[in-house]
Formats: sequence, C-alpha cells, structure tokens
Amino acid sequence: TLALGLGGVWLVFGADGGWPLPVYSGDWLGLLGGMIIALALARMSHVQPEGVFAPLYAYCLYGTIAALVMAFVLGDAFGPPPGGEAIVSMLPWLTLMAMAFIIPTNTALMWGASRVSPGLFGIVILTEVVLGVVSAALWAGESFGWRETVGGVMILAAGLSEAVVVARQPAPLEN
Repeated sequence: TLALGLGGVWLVFGADGGWPLPVYSGDWLGLLGGMIIALALARMSHVQPEGVFAPLYAYCLYGTIAALVMAFVLGDAFGPPPGGEAIVSMLPWLTLMAMAFIIPTNTALMWGASRVSPGLFGIVILTEVVLGVVSAALWAGESFGWRETVGGVMILAAGLSEAVVVARQPAPLEN
C-alpha cells in the first residue's frame, strides 16, 4: 500500500524521470512539515491521548514556535514585517479565518489521527497531492496529463486498499 501511494506521488512529481526532490524552499518546508506530522502521528499512536485538546494545543503551540523561528531565520527573504496598523487592520479577518477554518480543520485532523492507524492516516493525507494537482490544473493552468491521472489513481487506490486492509483486521482482544 505504501509503495503504491509513494509510487503515485513519484509519478506525479517526478516529471523529469528522476527522483522527485524538492526544488523550491516551499517544497522543502512542505517536506519537513510532512515529516514532522508523520513523527507526531507515530507518537500519538503510541501514547493514545484521551481527547483532542492536548494534541491540538501542542500542534498550535509548536506550530507558533516554528513560525516564529522561521520568521526570524528567513526574515530577510520575506522582506520587512507589516507595521502595527496593518496587523490591527488584519485582525478581524485573521480571527474569522482562525475560527471558521483553521481551528475546525485542525481539530478534525487531530481527532481523526487519534482514531485511525498511522498508515491509513498517512495514505489519506496523500490525497492532498491529488487535490493539489487537480486544483492547480483547474485554477492555475498547470498541466494535467497521463502522469497526473495515473499517479492520482495510484494514490487513491493506496488509500482505498489501506482502508480495506484495516477494516478486515480482527479487533484486538480485551483482557
């Protein structure tokens, strides 16, 4: 299942026939973020937190720390930070975005991650690649050919097969 999903990702991103290594800094940050999420999921699978609040709090806390570190380290690449007046004028929209989108989606993400196996969750997260490729083709005019189609089908097939394998496994015996 993992080979099928990663093969689909390689097919989508390995357009030149080589290894699909990140090219831009955003690609590297995305890869780093994916690796951090994988480690967090492995830890959550091992610890089995009671509710969703503790993982969500940790996610927000460490995400904020990481963002501040990146802002400090990469500050020159992004230009000067916005002034106080600009930040104040953005606060209503930032608050609305946090309340309507960021907090609910991250709560669902953490809740789902604590309820399924890390393998299944990882394959499900790979559907982000499929959605990204389709939306890039629809809205940004990016190419969408046989590589994207076959790679997307491989990723979705990996997710479906992992879900079927997990569903067929017997429940653990209670002591």
